[in-house]
Amino acid sequence: MQEITNMVRTFTKALTRTPLYPYWLIFEEADRGNSKLLKSAHGLVLNIGSGADDKRQEVEDNPKVRTYITLDYPAWGKNFQQLRQNSEIFGNISTILYRHVTPNPNIWGDGYNVPFLNNCIDTVVSLGVLEHIADPIKFLTEHYRVLKPHGVLLMTTPLLYQSHGGTPAGSDDYIRYTEYGLKHILHEIGFSDIDIRPYGSFGTALTQLINSYIIKRTIEKPRIIVYMSMPILAILFFFVNLFGYCINYTGSDPCYTAGFFVRAKARKLGEKSMTASNWEKLLRCPQCKSKLSYPTRCTVCDIPFIQPKYGRVYLAPTSYDGSKKNL
Repeated sequence: MQEITNMVRTFTKALTRTPLYPYWLIFEEADRGNSKLLKSAHGLVLNIGSGADDKRQEVEDNPKVRTYITLDYPAWGKNFQQLRQNSEIFGNISTILYRHVTPNPNIWGDGYNVPFLNNCIDTVVSLGVLEHIADPIKFLTEHYRVLKPHGVLLMTTPLLYQSHGGTPAGSDDYIRYTEYGLKHILHEIGFSDIDIRPYGSFGTALTQLINSYIIKRTIEKPRIIVYMSMPILAILFFFVNLFGYCINYTGSDPCYTAGFFVRAKARKLGEKSMTASNWEKLLRCPQCKSKLSYPTRCTVCDIPFIQPKYGRVYLAPTSYDGSKKNL
């Protein structure tokens, strides 16, 4: 039985590289664009809002990267669990369809208050996070603060893309950004050498919107109907993807893109970089901002550094169940 299950999973995984897969076009664009973007990563790399952390191997294989650290917000652990439950109707292939990976970041923390000292990170990565941030200025200012002088920000954010994330779906998806909106915000914060590229053409955005809408409407039906409709849906996805693929040949327009790939440098004059043999020596207390006396506690606030089963929690603002209490 296990052999049959493995064969089905292998076959289904192979289908994700074909137009029969609903997200074929946008994932092809995303994987290609992210790989190109992440080649600029170097030194000490911090991924803020790492989510499923499906880029770890790619980043760590980069010879210019010395250390890779991931940070995510505790509430996203619950979001991933909810998403998995919602997609269980697809059985074993749900992991492939939705690219599910159990999040296990190096640090559970708050992107508004990153637990690192000033000027100590070479590269900040933030893929598909900015749209979920209610206060983008505060969030990106923290990116700028922890980056070393001339450190690099590598970021993606959607434009023509459905509302997503949170429970119910879309409940923590707040903002969409144009190319010029991104340039304005980043420049005001202090970033320079801002390079923004389209995240797929109009055909990519269109296929993603159509196919994701079909999936959302389909999974609301009884399970037997979902399974019976899968062959028909695969054919439908094929033609929608083919249509989008043809549209992309008409050209690329940043006004009609699924999103953007962003690269920018921290413009800091006269500031010194912080370095350490171990990244954990660069942590700071988000409450009093003093350097953390790892691995015990903040000696000023007397708040402990905790390592529960889900990964390291560094003074997260909320507990896993969302209640306000001191971890």
